[in-house]
Amino acid sequence: CVIPARPNAFDLWASEITRVRVKEKGKDYAFLLNQCPPAQQSARVELGAKALQEMGGLLAPLVSSRVDYQEAARLGRGVSEYNPDGVAAEEMRELWVSIKRRLKKQPSAAKTPGAKTTKAARKAA
Repeated sequence: CVIPARPNAFDLWASEITRVRVKEKGKDYAFLLNQCPPAQQSARVELGAKALQEMGGLLAPLVSSRVDYQEAARLGRGVSEYNPDGVAAEEMRELWVSIKRRLKKQPSAAKTPGAKTTKAARKAA
């Protein structure tokens, strides 16, 4: 499960609640820090990243708040369709690499008692 959160107190609090519920279901999870200010070195983003990492894993890269995301959504497109050479599209490609890498390391979900371990079940997850 990918749990998105913005770098603010309300999202971080909600992320903890979501994390607990996901763990109760025996599912693996990772956090995605989303809609970060473009200057990713701000103290708020650093604190948010640290808090999510301490709760159990943070995907990279952090996703910045960019106009390309809003414009792509307005047109009903993905950001890679809207501006394939843009920074936002590159963030999404890097994010997918991070997610795929994490999925390859996922023996824990298959070992959970009662969890489905078929190839189709892993693909569906």
